[in-house]
Amino acid sequence: MKELLVAVLIVLSLSVNGQFKVGAGIGINNASFSGIDATGSRPLSGLNVGIISEFKFPTILGIEMDFLFSMKGASALYYSNGKRLTRADRCNYIDIPLVIKLYMKKIISFQSGIQYSKLLSANIANLDVKDYLKSDNLAAVFGVGVDLDRIHTSFRYNLGLNNISRLSSDLKSNMVTVTLGFWIKK
Repeated sequence: MKELLVAVLIVLSLSVNGQFKVGAGIGINNASFSGIDATGSRPLSGLNVGIISEFKFPTILGIEMDFLFSMKGASALYYSNGKRLTRADRCNYIDIPLVIKLYMKKIISFQSGIQYSKLLSANIANLDVKDYLKSDNLAAVFGVGVDLDRIHTSFRYNLGLNNISRLSSDLKSNMVTVTLGFWIKK
């Protein structure tokens, strides 16, 4: 991961004809678990907030890398003493998506890339379960974005690529995000 960050920074510093932007973003996540061990889980909404950055080449290409605090997880239905209850499995991550943006009409972009996530905390029914989850997570990212002057919006789907559980064989984290941002330096 460090090598990838260094490579991106080198490309950004050597490209004098491009445009570098940095800003802040906030959005909504709709996260869920998938895989054999995710039977009965349902999506759970959360927040994402952080720093967004983009280097736009003089062509139709751009590279966006963000640093986001992100709330993920899923909910599950279960029965206790004949009552139907819902349990929230909440996980907080630092997400670092790196996407290539292909611009159409200068404001609309199609996005594809990868996201690295670092687990900060995990709770099920107010019990700490962080030790039962892997601390690193990778996801493929696909989406679309719109950039109007200083306003940035993106709609992305993150497809979990690796098992996030230390106890089960097949549990992946997937997420739909909608983010609204403001470019501070343009």
